[in-house]
Amino acid sequence: MRAGCKFEGISDALPLCDSFRLNRKVNRMKIKTLRKIEIAFISVLMLYILTSCYNEEIQYDFPLSDTDLMDVIKEEHIDWSISEAESFEKNRIVHTFENEKEELICSIASYSLDEIKILQLQFYPNTTPNVVSTSLGHIDESEWDKIINFAGKLYGESKLNKKLYSELIEYIDAENRKEYVDVAFNKRIVDTHLIVNLKASKDTELGYDLSGIMIMSNAAYENMVTVAFNHWKGNLLKLGFNVYDNIQLSELSKDFHDVNDVQYLIIEGYLANIEDVKEKDLPSTFIPDIVTSLIPTDYFKATLIDQSGSVEIICRVNSLTIEELKEVRQHCLIYIPDEEIYLLQISAEKNELIE
Repeated sequence: MRAGCKFEGISDALPLCDSFRLNRKVNRMKIKTLRKIEIAFISVLMLYILTSCYNEEIQYDFPLSDTDLMDVIKEEHIDWSISEAESFEKNRIVHTFENEKEELICSIASYSLDEIKILQLQFYPNTTPNVVSTSLGHIDESEWDKIINFAGKLYGESKLNKKLYSELIEYIDAENRKEYVDVAFNKRIVDTHLIVNLKASKDTELGYDLSGIMIMSNAAYENMVTVAFNHWKGNLLKLGFNVYDNIQLSELSKDFHDVNDVQYLIIEGYLANIEDVKEKDLPSTFIPDIVTSLIPTDYFKATLIDQSGSVEIICRVNSLTIEELKEVRQHCLIYIPDEEIYLLQISAEKNELIE
């Protein structure tokens, strides 16, 4: 009888012992396989943790310090130096920079209060009136990509740079624009808003100069449009224009029958049926301070709905999400009677408005 086999009959013992050894061998193979899987899982997990740590954004304290600004400038190989730093209030500092030629090249304002966080870069393109004693520098088109990445790093959101430069160039493609006017390129990354301001220029291949970059939190954006909303309304009233405040959509056909002048309205409602516009949906001509672009990609069209009815509108592209546009907000509208077009200019949260 084989050792370890407690059977009196050899013919019965051998098959059972062989089966026992086979099962032990199978179990050992299973254990080895599980260990390999376990090791592979741990390796992948460690790689993910290390990669996440490596790619973690550096969040600089706002307002930005001289040291943090210069550290990022050196990392990005930008040849600027701080010429002045001025604190206008506790949470806001403006740094002014000069290039290697001692030309004023950029001003960077950083601000933070509670959930509000703002980074604003102002540049001095060739079209900027020279109202200061020092000479002005210029951001060349070849540097736009680097400058956008620089701004993203300062804010702590370098994801803004991914595909952003190519999207910006596509947006201002000269072949798509009939006439150069100052424009603003908007982008949204989760709760971060980005606005790139461009000034029309005859001196560049693209037809535009980089004049400003603003990056802000969602709370800051909503605060900005609220300020713009109240300024829009207050300025019109100061100039003697009539503003139809909180008018119902059902009243539009009655009040605007046979009007000849542009009308200004404030309507509480939400947007639906949001989609791209075609050239035929836009006004046929520029209107100073109202219609500053005739490019379809600068707009979207939608249905504005309130408790009494609905109206078709067009709106300049902004960085609000579809979900946010479908919420009830206060909308500044301009009615252009010659075109029978309602142009939505500003959309703000109702509970933030000053009556």
